[in-house]
Amino acid sequence: MRFKISTLYGFGLFFILPFFQFSAAQVILIPYRVGDRWGFADRHGKVLIQPKYDFVDRFYNDFARVEYNHKFGLIRKDGRMVLPPVYDNVYDVLEGRAAVELNNMWGFADVTGHLVVPPMYNEVRSYHEGLSAVRYGKLWGFINLKGDTVVPFTYSRVLSFNHGLAGVFKGSKGAFIDKNGNVITGFQYEGLPLRSEDTFADGLAAVELNGFWGFINTKGEIAIPPIFYEVGTFSEGLCSFKIGYKWGFLNITGRVVVKPVFDQVTPFYEGLAGVWQGGQAGYINKRGEVVIPLKFDDVYPFHEGMGRVKKGGKFGFVNLQGVIAVPLIYDGAYDFSDGLAAVRRGRYWGYIQKDGKVRIKFHYEGATNFEEGIAMVKSSGTFGFIDNDGNEYWSETRK
Repeated sequence: MRFKISTLYGFGLFFILPFFQFSAAQVILIPYRVGDRWGFADRHGKVLIQPKYDFVDRFYNDFARVEYNHKFGLIRKDGRMVLPPVYDNVYDVLEGRAAVELNNMWGFADVTGHLVVPPMYNEVRSYHEGLSAVRYGKLWGFINLKGDTVVPFTYSRVLSFNHGLAGVFKGSKGAFIDKNGNVITGFQYEGLPLRSEDTFADGLAAVELNGFWGFINTKGEIAIPPIFYEVGTFSEGLCSFKIGYKWGFLNITGRVVVKPVFDQVTPFYEGLAGVWQGGQAGYINKRGEVVIPLKFDDVYPFHEGMGRVKKGGKFGFVNLQGVIAVPLIYDGAYDFSDGLAAVRRGRYWGYIQKDGKVRIKFHYEGATNFEEGIAMVKSSGTFGFIDNDGNEYWSETRK
């Protein structure tokens, strides 16, 4: 089903419905396309923000990025403009700040539209714990929400703050600093986690020392000695590690709970981890017991009680009991999200339920996961959004 929309075009102008006509906080707004113009509608297809933009993103933290004449701005759910579309790029709002780009330089604006930090940095990262990592020239430092420099520009690489600490590098050696810029560990590590969110997961951060990996705690103390060839990140209380050519799992005390006997592993999700031995893959529980036999070519972490599996080039899904809930008949597949999974048959994508029944037919050239009941798809070479009932939120011609 494709919704028809009633539009208010006149004299080349587009109008935003008055924000007092609906409660923006209670309405899920879905990007709505009319021809090549974008706005927003509710789940009934009623247009609440008229299509006048080149493109719009979904709302995130009550704000959505919009593009107009190849420039970007931000709007609220009631359609009011927060940042006019004058910037070369705009990031999502985090901790009350949106990163903005102008003439290849970056700064920050607040949610009232005030430019708090003028675009003067070569690169910025979103605020975490009140501080943003910013690069000026070749060196990184940190600024606070007011734009004041609180950690000088002395580092070649940095991670964002997490649990009060940030990983930083001077040349080839890394360390952790606190929010005052004090060095907690000393510059002694060859490697730190690749992602800020992986630092001090479960209170520990991976570090590489003399070619081996271990973990430190938030005091900078060695919690698990660096004796491993490689390590993953903690998930559900366990972390993968590699000794020689084999992988196993340890807990936050460093005790090995799954012996290193596997060729490859995934993190634990929903109590199970994917493992490979001799080219075959299955799943184990946290005691290291094989609960879903190693009979697949590839397996993926569980989501919403369903594990994506592949064999002979075809995808399907198993449930937590190891039963094949969706036969391995699809040429492509994504994980379940909002109760549905995007799957591809030949050239076209559709969506299935957990019982394997087709919920949305196969007629899209591209598809994405559902989030809050909506997903972006590609149809006839252009993009649009659908809801989990298959309703399409676009019209190819203006009324």
